[in-house]
Amino acid sequence: MKYKSLFDCDFSKDNSPIDYNASLEDVLKDVVSVDKMGSEIGRSKGLALGASRIVKGILEYKISNPETKDIVGVVNSSLKTASDIYSGESCGKTVDYFKSFLQGSGNEKALNTMVSQPNDDVSWEYSSGNFSSKVVDSFPAFGFDKESLLFLILGNGGIMPGIDVFLRAKDNYNLKDSVAYPVRFSRLKKEDQFPQLDSSELEYLKDQAKDKSVIVFDEDMRSGRTIKKAKDFFRSVLEKPKIIQFTNSHNYKSFLA
Repeated sequence: MKYKSLFDCDFSKDNSPIDYNASLEDVLKDVVSVDKMGSEIGRSKGLALGASRIVKGILEYKISNPETKDIVGVVNSSLKTASDIYSGESCGKTVDYFKSFLQGSGNEKALNTMVSQPNDDVSWEYSSGNFSSKVVDSFPAFGFDKESLLFLILGNGGIMPGIDVFLRAKDNYNLKDSVAYPVRFSRLKKEDQFPQLDSSELEYLKDQAKDKSVIVFDEDMRSGRTIKKAKDFFRSVLEKPKIIQFTNSHNYKSFLA
């Protein structure tokens, strides 16, 4: 089924606030409820925000609970859940499967994790489908339309558009063997000094990077320090000298820096 992006709606017609503070369990309930909305714009906006909050909640959970069982599996399950919602799968069934996974993997307490989202107009602006589609259109300039990718999505701000960019690219260029992975690296809002990954995640990413081109994605680039530091970090730990950065806020010619 061809990917139809939620972000291609004109969200300027919906002035509802994007700030949010609730448990991950409430996030899941809200996603199922929003899926039943009659307004296409309201539904699309609610699902776009809600699905990304699932991933953000799991990232907060695994960082706060370093003893988390199967961290890579839990993070990948949250990403698959969000991707399925973005791709038009039944929210009820998708959420039920995710909750069953958490329970079966011994991570049911993740549902108590609080998920907060500020009213960040800049991040919201650069999550627009117009910007995401332009990034994907630039992939052939790097040969990324013919290669398997490891697509690293920086959070928290990059999570929402990053999933959308990855799904667009997979659909446009048939990148079946490509892999995305969300990584919290929030220098300003969370005061992260480096990307928040444990040893099992680093081993997983290093293995995935062996036969793939590596992209680091964020939604915007203000000073550029965050994405540069992330790129340097991954060059070192993944032993990949060539890593390309993409942001929705900048023309692709700046990505070579």
